[in-house]
Amino acid sequence: MANNLITVIESNLTKVSNGTQLSESQKKTFRELDYQLMFKTLESVVEETILEYQGTESVNFLRKKYIEKFSHLLELMTK
Repeated sequence: MANNLITVIESNLTKVSNGTQLSESQKKTFRELDYQLMFKTLESVVEETILEYQGTESVNFLRKKYIEKFSHLLELMTK
């Protein structure tokens, strides 16, 4: 999956840098990949922060909010 994602991004970046117009579907796919990359980056930062700063007030607050927002999903996953 990661290699496919990288290949698509590199291909579209090459087209953009060469001045080649992207089709609307390519633009939509590129935007979706941008959001996926942004989400994965954010997810990674949150995980690193929670692990590195365990026990601090801000991380405990973040963990509490996370559990509140995703409690229904967490319940489904543990069944």
